[in-house]
Formats: sequence, structure tokens, C-alpha cells
Amino acid sequence: MKKRNNKYFYTLILIFTLFISKNGISQNEKAIEVKFEIDGQEINFAKDIKIILSVNGKDIEPLMYLNGFISPDFKGAKEADVCFIYRRKRYQFKDLPISKFETNWVFGISKTAIEKKYKKKYYLKFNPKDGGDGTQVTIFE
Repeated sequence: MKKRNNKYFYTLILIFTLFISKNGISQNEKAIEVKFEIDGQEINFAKDIKIILSVNGKDIEPLMYLNGFISPDFKGAKEADVCFIYRRKRYQFKDLPISKFETNWVFGISKTAIEKKYKKKYYLKFNPKDGGDGTQVTIFE
């Protein structure tokens, strides 16, 4: 009988956690869904990637969840830097407007850059949560 009760208990905990992650976010914090691509193929990034936000010279490691992160309160800042760390390599996006933290993201790496003079190409797509056209920032190094 105890095993059966444990099963229900863990199911309730899971449901509660999912409810909190979707509904328990304060007005100053927003959930941002992030997809990760390598050469256009979607990859499960949950365990392989780290995100660091930098606002007014202060680094913030946001609360991550299965397919994204919780955007912190930027306390009136206009811009933030975003750094993705994947397999010890850093992919930096500087001076992103705070309005980009109201969209869903796709972070991508192109290992087969068309122009060979660049060592790496990576991008961050911003897709509006209500649909429509988004924007993209592409970095060539």
C-alpha cells in the first residue's frame, strides 16, 4: 500500500511543479522558451548548455527549466548581454534590448559557415509568443 501512496504523492508533486512553473511566475519575471539548433537541426540542450545574463556589469544565471529559463527583473535596464556556453565555448550577444526577453528564442550554431573566412557563425532568433514575424541577430567571428 505504501508504494501506491508514494506513486500518487510523486504524481501530485510533478503536477504542482508544472503548475508553478507555468503560473507561479511574478509579474516581473517571464518564462522564455529556448530551442537549440546545430546546422538547422533541433538539439535537446537541457544538460549541455548554460545561459548567463549580464546587466549593468552584473552576471545573472537565470533559473533554467526543461525547455527554457525564467527571465529576471531587470530593474529598469534598457539592454542586457546574453552568453550561451556550450561545450566550453562562449557565444556572446551584446546589448540586446530588454523587449527581446518577451519573446521565445532559438539559439543556433552553424558549423558549416558559408563564408570560410569566419571561424564560427551563431545566431539568436526572437519569435513573438503570439505568432507573427520575429527578428534574428547573427554573429560572425
